[in-house]
Amino acid sequence: MFITPAQIRMARALLNWSGRDFATRLKISPATLSMIESGQNVGSVATLTAIYTAFVAAGVEFLPDGAVRPTHGRVRIMEGHEGIKAFFDIVYEACLAEPTIKIIQANVDERLFGKWLASYSPIHRDRMAQLKMPPIKALLRKGDKEVTASAYAQYRWMDEKYFGGVCLYEFGRFTGLVEMTDEKCTITLIENDVLSGSIMRLLELAWDKADETP
Repeated sequence: MFITPAQIRMARALLNWSGRDFATRLKISPATLSMIESGQNVGSVATLTAIYTAFVAAGVEFLPDGAVRPTHGRVRIMEGHEGIKAFFDIVYEACLAEPTIKIIQANVDERLFGKWLASYSPIHRDRMAQLKMPPIKALLRKGDKEVTASAYAQYRWMDEKYFGGVCLYEFGRFTGLVEMTDEKCTITLIENDVLSGSIMRLLELAWDKADETP
């Protein structure tokens, strides 16, 4: 991940975000953001990562030629520990951008999420718990009592025969296909309003029918 000062300026202009509001969101001063955008300050890795994920979650694509453009229908593949961290950074930024966002998941295995997030897991849980947003809906395998995100999520059980090997993670205009085992973690992130809306409606139906709670 590498973005230039010019791309940061262009992305912010594309979204019509003020420097002051964006700096507040990044938890840096407006002066620091201004210096990063002008190239006078390279910025820390953490700050540049926060800038990048905020723009990606808001629907901006950074092109190799130095331009930016709105995204639609883009597919990204993320793998391993760093991949799942990047995925949940995008989830978090999407929640900041849209406080009323709906999130629903199916085929959830919190044990594997915890394994792959590792030390980042409590960091992500803590920041999500501080948001004022509708509870996440998570469908677990029947009998699974691993409910580590209960501070901001509601859980219901899916019958074993309907439980699949790929976690479906719907949020906003994004569809996340999360494939995890103890040995491998691959996330396919698809940005498409129509697809996300269609899957969201199917998962809402599954949620309504899954009336048992852990």
